[in-house]
Amino acid sequence: GEEVREVERLARYPDDFEFVGLVSAANVCIDTCPWVPEVAPSSGPRGTSFRLRFCCWKPGTAVDKTFTTPEGRVIQIMDAGRSDGTVVAGWGSSSDDALGTYLVKVRGAGLAQVLRFRID
Repeated sequence: GEEVREVERLARYPDDFEFVGLVSAANVCIDTCPWVPEVAPSSGPRGTSFRLRFCCWKPGTAVDKTFTTPEGRVIQIMDAGRSDGTVVAGWGSSSDDALGTYLVKVRGAGLAQVLRFRID
């Protein structure tokens, strides 16, 4: 619906927003899963491995993970919610990765979350 388009519009301005989430249906998540998506570390030099975790999807829910690099390259990966309600992702950067902010969107079943990390 319109809500997903609004989240996507906001995601075009990653310097203005730390986190954007959208829920259109009630979901129950395991207590150990924080609602706000996590990235560790949030920034690092080239060669840093970034770990990302999103919540709360019903187990088995199909999701689309979209990575957008600072130069605008888009990488889409289909995945599914794990048994604990999470969707995990990672970015193992190399010495040639572009410097700047990387945007990651995860969408599926009425839920959309966006976060970012930075290669300095």
